Amino acid sequence: MKNTKRRPDLVRDTRRFEAYYRWSLYSFTLVQLFFFAGALAASGSAGAFPATWTFLASMLLGVAHVPLQVLVGRSAFNAIRTPAPTPRPLLVAWGLVGLASIAFSMPWETPMTPWTMTVNVIVVTSLAMLTPRMSWRTLLAVSGAFIMANAIEACVLFLLFGEATGIAVSVWWTMGGIIMLMTAWSFAWVVRVLLQLEQARESQARLAVADERLRISRDLHDTFGRTLATISVKSTLAGELVRRDRATDAAKELDEIRDIADRAGKEVRAIVRGEAEVGLGQEFIGARALLASAGIHTTVVGEPDTVPQELGAALAWIVREGVTNILRHSHATQASLSINVEGGLLTLLLANDGARRDTSGSQTGIAGMRERVKPFAGTVTATRDAEWFTLEVTAHATKGVSA
Repeated sequence: MKNTKRRPDLVRDTRRFEAYYRWSLYSFTLVQLFFFAGALAASGSAGAFPATWTFLASMLLGVAHVPLQVLVGRSAFNAIRTPAPTPRPLLVAWGLVGLASIAFSMPWETPMTPWTMTVNVIVVTSLAMLTPRMSWRTLLAVSGAFIMANAIEACVLFLLFGEATGIAVSVWWTMGGIIMLMTAWSFAWVVRVLLQLEQARESQARLAVADERLRISRDLHDTFGRTLATISVKSTLAGELVRRDRATDAAKELDEIRDIADRAGKEVRAIVRGEAEVGLGQEFIGARALLASAGIHTTVVGEPDTVPQELGAALAWIVREGVTNILRHSHATQASLSINVEGGLLTLLLANDGARRDTSGSQTGIAGMRERVKPFAGTVTATRDAEWFTLEVTAHATKGVSA
């Protein structure tokens, strides 16, 4: 049965949550407008306004403050993705209109409680618009200041105006305001976490692509190095046979060169698809045959087929690169290839008697070899003793073992 379960789309879900948070932030302005109008209506019905123009001015300022709130909230929200300060003229207009709306809505007679509700709503919604820019320390400081201001407000209402209900209203708005600020800040924090996770996924994908490119580059280097070295040896041999009037043998070598080129094309496609399989035992046989065709007598010791498959594949690439270097960078007449496993530690030795003095070009190849045995806590060292050059590889048979 086909699995129809959809995989989670982090980018899509992040965009959805961002949209939900954005519009939730904007909706706070509607709450402000609702309570502002309600408080003004209550004060107007109690006869607390000295003139109609004050009521109208308060309403107009309250309505004008709403789009400024939205713009300030939008700027703070966008700063989560792209940090940028809120334009100063916008902040000045936002602050002045907010203060003016509070001042014009102030009643001239009791009760004062509806007006304090209006003040709390404007302050809380204004602070909520800034929560995307707040650190948790700033949030705690703002919350503490808000609690202190409401405590002072409650004392003033009770002691100076005798409005006991103001205490209950202040406590209610303190709790509600803190919850609103914490919620708005938490949503901003979740958005930041989702964006960081999205960036981590993108970085992981880029690293995976880079690793794959490195793998293809390394495998192509090792494969084509050996292929080109083989073609070079056989081309030289074919030319020598032609000069000796051994056309049949020369044609045989040329046929083998063509077969090598055909196999190289197949190997390239396998490497690109990640399907290239290299066996250590097969590579030992190929190394002996290739070195023999170049006139290098090779001694092979050990049982490569007993090496675990994953480690054997890594060592096979190293043997291929090592043999290629012998053909390209030495004038050897003798070589030795041995493998030994003792106590879970494997040792591979590849030596030849024709090392050149300048071996600076081999350092890149050795670095690639070290990368291949790194998962097995392996090491690769190259030493010279007179004319003999020895490549020694040690690795643990089990992947992930510490060196």
